[in-house]
Amino acid sequence: MLPLNMKKYLAAPKRASAILMAAALVTFTVVGPPVAEAQNAPEKIQLMAAALRARDSGDLTLAKNKTEELIKIAPNDSNVQRLLVSINKDLDRSAASGAVFGQAADASIDAVMTTQTATAQSTPAKAPAEPKVAAKPKVAAPSVADSLVAAAAADQDAKIAAAENALDEAEQLAELGAYADAAGLLNAASGSLTLNTSTADVLDDLEDAKAAIVLTEAKALAASGDAKGAEALLEDYRAAGGNSKAAKSLATDLDRQISNPYDLSIQDISPEYVAQSKIVRDLLTRGRAQYLNGDYDGAAATFKEVEARDANNAEAKLFQTRIAEILGGIHAQNQYKTREQMLTEVDQGGNVPRYLMSTPAHKLLMRAIAARSAS
Repeated sequence: MLPLNMKKYLAAPKRASAILMAAALVTFTVVGPPVAEAQNAPEKIQLMAAALRARDSGDLTLAKNKTEELIKIAPNDSNVQRLLVSINKDLDRSAASGAVFGQAADASIDAVMTTQTATAQSTPAKAPAEPKVAAKPKVAAPSVADSLVAAAAADQDAKIAAAENALDEAEQLAELGAYADAAGLLNAASGSLTLNTSTADVLDDLEDAKAAIVLTEAKALAASGDAKGAEALLEDYRAAGGNSKAAKSLATDLDRQISNPYDLSIQDISPEYVAQSKIVRDLLTRGRAQYLNGDYDGAAATFKEVEARDANNAEAKLFQTRIAEILGGIHAQNQYKTREQMLTEVDQGGNVPRYLMSTPAHKLLMRAIAARSAS
């Protein structure tokens, strides 16, 4: 057996080793999780960026795989859990509708990754703290990526709410007849949204509202008599996918209205004829005035000008016939007057006047004298 002093000497190094091992175990317990978390930070950022990129590009399966890997690293991160739930919903909806959706948020994924990496790299590693018997658990602060995702979701919700308000305001503007303002409001609302599962329904409502405003304006134009303008708007409505019963009924009414000749303006379809008709009207008025005042020669010339412009004008022909009859009667009276004058001169002088010799009037005079003698 060893002496008592020798046993104490050999036991002292064993107790020192035990104390050092206990201290190291406490240090690992206290310092280990923060150090491990700091080591996992770059990997968490890369997985978060990869998941967001995959969701943006429509590869929801890859996005789900990256998020599940992210859950393994940060199982208690509520933002990561919400992201996984959102991707699962997108997968279910895309499987039901066959559509592929992207992310509506405007946050830049590269910016998220760069910021997170820089933050992780710039954060100095903490020196191992002094061993503590007990440490209170610390609540992890949200990362930059989580903040950007939350901000993007809040921005999208605000835009959806603004779009829903735009639907109500556009309807009120259309009722007041401000169709262009209503359409502009709806276009601005739809332009602010990106197609995804959250905005798909609102975007469909905006497109339906645009088509309804076009149809309302077409009805207003048809009621005001602008059938052609209404027809053009109705074609725009159909091009936008509109196919309502009201549109079909309006198309039938417009076709009937456009086909009715009594609804057409002669000034629009034959402006030259209208201008010529006004000139003929003025000439006829002048010719009748000349006729009533005894200017038969002037009236005849005016009515001849009417015939030159309108060869089938019945009124001009009628007045020219009347003028010819009047002038013919006057001419007959002139002949009778001339014959009686010549007979009177023969009776008075006994001989035919010398100026009548070798003229057609001489023959007429001789016949008149013979007839007179016979009677």
